[in-house]
Amino acid sequence: MRKFSAAVCMLAAVMLSGCAADMSGGITEQPAFTQRTAEVTQPEPEPSAEAFTSEEVAMLSGAPEPVTVEAPAVNPVSVLEGLGNEYLGLPDTGRVYIFRDTGERIDIDENECLCVSCYDEDEGTLSFICAFWVSADGSRVYRQGNFGYALLPEDRSLSGFTPDQSPEDIMAQANDIYCAACGLSKFDGSAQPLTSDRGNFYPMTDERLNTRIKLNAALGRYFTGELLETLLSGSDNLMEDDSGRLYCLEFFGGIGYISTDYSLAELTEDTAVYKAVSKFEHEEGKVSEKEYTLTSVKTPSGWRFSEYQLPFGK
Repeated sequence: MRKFSAAVCMLAAVMLSGCAADMSGGITEQPAFTQRTAEVTQPEPEPSAEAFTSEEVAMLSGAPEPVTVEAPAVNPVSVLEGLGNEYLGLPDTGRVYIFRDTGERIDIDENECLCVSCYDEDEGTLSFICAFWVSADGSRVYRQGNFGYALLPEDRSLSGFTPDQSPEDIMAQANDIYCAACGLSKFDGSAQPLTSDRGNFYPMTDERLNTRIKLNAALGRYFTGELLETLLSGSDNLMEDDSGRLYCLEFFGGIGYISTDYSLAELTEDTAVYKAVSKFEHEEGKVSEKEYTLTSVKTPSGWRFSEYQLPFGK
């Protein structure tokens, strides 16, 4: 069993396209034959193919009339509605957001993209969340932010888990996400802080989780039920600046945490129970252990933890 040493805190793109082809055929009328005069008595010449209309040629040859099929145009709103909030990185995975096609068109990564605005509705009032850009063929979706256009899903390393994976790998990611939600992530102490009555808040350095949208999307892929609701409710140890970047309260170590051993203790069709044994070193040099369990359940969206705790405290 491999050891997981925790430093104090972590699809694939889905391709959709609308198909709405318009069938249209064009028939160009040719000038009528020139009428012969009464004085002309020679036999009537055979008309050339050019003398017939396209419809007449088709009838004479027995071939089907050619039609022009326009390229299908994607419906960007339908694409976003089909991807889901987790994929889009929206704050609340269970909420219904409103998407509106703005009609704007730009090129991103040499792809023509269509703009859709995303809104949250609260008691009849719409609040703008962000803008998405959907490629004309529906194969790519970008979220527009202060730092450009992010191809979604923005982070593929925190895409969820299954019991087939190594317990250490699963917990390494789950611990990072849980720590971020609690404001216990690594931070840049040399950066300009946000100040409050509680102290200084510094920007989180984990690029996978350093905005509220990223963090909430990751939480929704690893946790469920009341646990997820609690983590999504926020923490006093976190602050957010005007750009959406997360800052965590300055904190210092001191706990004698050493490491944790994880193992899969029980697996059924819809439940996976993990055993954890954490080791701590005390000032007098003694080492103690804490044993506990972590429970994940299989939901319609995949495996999620319903009971979880950090190695060094709840």
